[in-house]
Amino acid sequence: MGIVEKKLGSFINEKQYSVEEDVDVVSLEASYRHRLYEKLGHGDVLGDESIPDVEFLFNKMQEMSIPDALEILKTVVIEHNNDPNFPPEDYEMIQNLVENNPVHSEDSESYTNLEDEKFPVDQERIYNIKLHAVLNEYFSPYPEVRAVTSPVDDENAPVETIRSYLVAFIWVIIGSGVNEFFSHRMPSITLTSSVIQMLVYPTGKALSWILPDKGFTLFGVRHSLNPGPWGFKEQMFATIVFNV
Repeated sequence: MGIVEKKLGSFINEKQYSVEEDVDVVSLEASYRHRLYEKLGHGDVLGDESIPDVEFLFNKMQEMSIPDALEILKTVVIEHNNDPNFPPEDYEMIQNLVENNPVHSEDSESYTNLEDEKFPVDQERIYNIKLHAVLNEYFSPYPEVRAVTSPVDDENAPVETIRSYLVAFIWVIIGSGVNEFFSHRMPSITLTSSVIQMLVYPTGKALSWILPDKGFTLFGVRHSLNPGPWGFKEQMFATIVFNV
């Protein structure tokens, strides 16, 4: 165990966070909604418009309690220590939020209302605590991942379809054959997973137009040759099959 984990472990054991259950949730001001849009790269969205993914995260921020958010951030600090892909400015901020949070055990007796004058709340700190907790719990801490994925999972989107297996096996055969045939020649030609991923997409789109919507039902689940438009989950599944 590294020095950071030991220090953080002792810090967590020494400090306890206790608040009244009915005031765990701190409502964020509406102005922070736009801050979240900016964080996720949608700062140019007007107030009357909304993006479902961002609104989902903002609602989670509204619902999350401070103690729960802090517990998430403590885990993040430990698990992502020395993570070269984790944004360093975000990691430093999370460390600061965990070690200098606004809720301490000595204040718990008089902590009856987050807007009470006896216990002024730093809304900026509350916002940052909830922001990073929600991004790590319900989305991704990596901006590159957030740019191409959604925090809301569509459970009805097809994944392991007959069509996705067909596309995957076609390009496994072609890719393996090309790589093996040209690997012994100079210059060698290699079909990498990135190239295959680009070739899988038009293949899947073509099959979604060609194949009929015919199939069978097994254990109450219908398996069709063409369940609908080619989806991103099928795309990823076919790419993973090729990589394996």
